[in-house]
Formats: sequence, C-alpha cells, structure tokens
Amino acid sequence: MWFVWTIKKKKGNDFTTRTGEQLASEREANKFGNSWVTDKSTCPGASLPNDDSPPDELCDNEEHKARAQKMCNMMTAVEGPLSGCQPKVDGPALEKGCVEDICGVLSKDDHLGPKEKHEEAKIVACNAYTNFVDTCLEEGGILEAWRDAAKCPQIKKCPANSKYSLQMSPCPKTCGKQKKCLARKKKRVEGCECNKGYVLSDDECVKEDQCGCTLKVKGLRNTSR
Repeated sequence: MWFVWTIKKKKGNDFTTRTGEQLASEREANKFGNSWVTDKSTCPGASLPNDDSPPDELCDNEEHKARAQKMCNMMTAVEGPLSGCQPKVDGPALEKGCVEDICGVLSKDDHLGPKEKHEEAKIVACNAYTNFVDTCLEEGGILEAWRDAAKCPQIKKCPANSKYSLQMSPCPKTCGKQKKCLARKKKRVEGCECNKGYVLSDDECVKEDQCGCTLKVKGLRNTSR
C-alpha cells in the first residue's frame, strides 16, 4: 500500500482526503488512499471517489487468498500475542488491507518466480504487522512478543548496555537535556532500551557520568578518560 500526504508543515493533517476530510489515523488508510486514486488501472483493488462500482477483486485466486489470510490472521485472533490489541485496534480492517496487499503481490504478472513472490509477500505482511503494532502501542494496547509467531525478522541487534523492549518510552533519557520530545504523544514504542543506570548518547548507551559535556540536545560522550 502506498501513502500520499499533504505537506503544509502542520502536524496532524497527514491523513486528509482529496475532499478535505480529516481521517483519524492510518487505521483508515484504505479510505484515505482511495480518495486520491485517479486511475484504477494503475491501482488494482482501489475504488474511485464517488464510484459506486465494487473495487477490482485482487483475491479472485482462492489459493492466493488462503495464503494471504494465513499470513495476516494474527490481527484478528482472539488468542495470541496480539489479542490484547483488539480493543484498541480495528483488526478486521487492517487484516483486510493486509490480505488485499498480499494478494496483489501473489497475483501480479511480472518476472518474479513463486519463491521471490513469497518473499515479497512476507515483507508486505511484516510491514502490515508493524503498522498494527505501532497503532496498538499508540492507543495504549497490550501485546506480547509477536515477531516469531508472525515470522517477521527481529529488530536489529541492540547495542551494548541495552536490550530489546516491546513497550519502551518513545522519549528515552539522554545525555543531552531535551526541551521537547516530538514523539512524546506516543505512549509506547518497540525498540532498544538502555539498561538501568545508562542513558542514550547518540546511538550508544553509556553511564551518566560518561556523558561529559553537551551541546544543546545532542549528547557527547566524554572520551578524555
């Protein structure tokens, strides 16, 4: 799925439709994307604004549809690592978008073979799950370790003195004095969290007494020791 947004240096207006309607968030991504479609031939599965005809069916191949549903079904599972997100996230809508995107990959006529298409479909599924998890955390949902179950790659190895966290603060303590954290509106994020007693200095976790001097909000590690 491709995203288009307006550039007006205003936060909160990214999901504005062609008619000016402000949508709540990426949970209405399909409605947002369809509002900007001008040619259905270049955007399979989409529907034009004010077009009452049904969208093109991407999952007319039952085998592709079954594979896509299997890859995306954790989004609506009543049990599993993402079940705690259900009260906060529109799982059926996100799963539907995931299935349609994967069907589009598996059904498109190109030079890729079955193995390459399957790998591309896995990437699409993992991107959809990442979007699902980000929305869940932003809305205060609860989740468990999900990447292995979804067959998605783990976050890259965390640096020294830090550990992987499913729900860490979006504004970790740093060597620099932060006046304002732009991500503070998000409740929790997935990422690498510094161990207790350590703070973030650029992309490293160091003890606070190793911070040395600072310039504005950017921490500088003391290397004179």
